[in-house]
Amino acid sequence: MGFKKFILPRLGSEHNEDWAQKIKFNPKLLAIIPIIAIPTFIFKSFMIIISLIALTIAVSYFGQKTKLKKFGLELATFTTIITGISFGALPGALIGMILIAIHNILTRRINPYWIIVMPTFGLIGALASLYSGINIFLLGLGLTIFSHFAFIMFQTVLHRFPAKYLPYFALNVLFNAFLFYRFAPLVIGVL
Repeated sequence: MGFKKFILPRLGSEHNEDWAQKIKFNPKLLAIIPIIAIPTFIFKSFMIIISLIALTIAVSYFGQKTKLKKFGLELATFTTIITGISFGALPGALIGMILIAIHNILTRRINPYWIIVMPTFGLIGALASLYSGINIFLLGLGLTIFSHFAFIMFQTVLHRFPAKYLPYFALNVLFNAFLFYRFAPLVIGVL
């Protein structure tokens, strides 16, 4: 029996009356609540970063499927920089490189471009750890522009920088500027 047939009642059908009776409550499920809640309260920062990573991967996957990626919508830069600020250079660098690896695997974009993208994201994650009183908006915007500058330079060295990526770069900088202006102070405040 499919999820919709099991969970959602069909109005006006014979299933309407007994659908709630099919869901049985298991008291053992109550044991899961402290198992999830205790680490969440103790490791709140960790759980927020894990949530950001999951959201980043979801946006990467759905962005590729819906072509939203063309509009510069990605969360890898934001998550990398927030991780670097919150947990330091090594975690920031590792999360940046891991997110780019996952993104490229999900989108089946495995090419020589990785040679510059992964280290660049590692570098921006590490550089973000130097945050100490710098305006988070300016830091995020600066590191986003730095990453795009590195990508442009790499493409130029290879003599294959297509101008068609300039709209993506511009939109991505604007999107990340919005994220760092509106959401980064909130996330950093919670961490």
